[in-house]
Amino acid sequence: YATSYIPTLGAAVTRGADDTTGPNAGTLGITSAYSIFYELGDFNVSAASTWLAQSGAAGRPFESFGTTMILKAASGDVYPYNHGASGSQFKGAITFDGANITAFANGVKYGPYPANLAQWTGYTNLDLNLNVTQTVNWKQVLLFPIALSDADAIALTA
Repeated sequence: YATSYIPTLGAAVTRGADDTTGPNAGTLGITSAYSIFYELGDFNVSAASTWLAQSGAAGRPFESFGTTMILKAASGDVYPYNHGASGSQFKGAITFDGANITAFANGVKYGPYPANLAQWTGYTNLDLNLNVTQTVNWKQVLLFPIALSDADAIALTA
C-alpha cells in the first residue's frame, strides 16, 4: 500500500508501506502489568485478518480479528467488543494487572476476565496493521508499564 509519493530528480518513487512490528515491550519496562491504549481514525479492515496483536501467531494474548477484539482468558477466548464498521472512529484500551484483563471501548468497561497467565505475562512486541490489504489510520498508540485504573482507562477511551 503506497503511503506517499517521493519526488526525485527525474522520476517519482513510491514509498513502501510502513512495517509496524514493534515496539519491543521488554525494552520499555513492561513486564507483569501493562496497559495498551489505541485510537483509530478512519479504517478499512478485512473481516478475516488480524491487525492489532502481540507478535507471533501462536499464543497471542489478544488480537483484533476483523472488527472483533479477542482476549485470551483463563476460560478461553472472550469477545468483549466490536470496533464497528469500517470508517468508524474508535478508542480502545486493554489493561492487565498481573491476574486479570479488562477491556475498554469508547468509554465502556468490559470485564475483568481472569487472564491466561502463560500468554499475558510473556508480552513482547505489538504488531499493528498486519495485513497489507488493510488500511488503519492510527491516531495514537500508547503503552503503559502499569495497569491503568478503570477511571483512567474510561477517561482515555471516552
